[in-house]
Amino acid sequence: MRTRNVPEAKDEIQVIKYLDVAEMTITGSGKVNDNAFYAAKEIVLTITSKRPEILSQLSGYEFVLVAPGESVTEAIGWDERTSKLSGLALTPQGYLGFPGRFASVIQKRKKPNMETFVHEFAHAIHAVVAKMDPEFDPSLNRAYNAAMKRGLWADKYFSQDNWKREFSPVREYWADGVRMWYYVGVGKEFETRDTFKKYDPGLTHLFGLWLSEEDIPIGY
Repeated sequence: MRTRNVPEAKDEIQVIKYLDVAEMTITGSGKVNDNAFYAAKEIVLTITSKRPEILSQLSGYEFVLVAPGESVTEAIGWDERTSKLSGLALTPQGYLGFPGRFASVIQKRKKPNMETFVHEFAHAIHAVVAKMDPEFDPSLNRAYNAAMKRGLWADKYFSQDNWKREFSPVREYWADGVRMWYYVGVGKEFETRDTFKKYDPGLTHLFGLWLSEEDIPIGY
């Protein structure tokens, strides 16, 4: 674990700790538990192990771990003041001056929890895979539309009936789906991945193409 300031954009968010994973960087303040960094690294390497080219395409990306009591928007260097965000993704845009920046809290109900990190990391995967494969977004849109026609995910915020934002819910469908893909079991949305596959075969087919099925840590 490195504990000095790192250059350029990282200085703007007053980084104290950082950990490189290939060519991407996981950062955070001195309040972030070191074990959260190592859990995040394990998550990144495990999820991308099936398609390592994803990791190479994440070169220059920054992932900010947000400790309890810290602000997600301030940690990521975003001016807009939106309260109670647990995660935030600034996907690649030229004017931002960096490939992509993502932030997530690392606790849930006051316990160490990496589920939000996985959700935000899934947004990063979406950004790079969509560039790698021109058919990815059309396939994801078809999966979403098919799921909505079948009445799936009716209780989820990304369903057509519940969605309240101007932009498409498809990115959230993917990102929260990835979270559910890795965190199955008692008390979760699905007890097994096979159950998930039967529920939404379109989405899980894409997971099978791009993501590892190995287990990842939920805490640290």
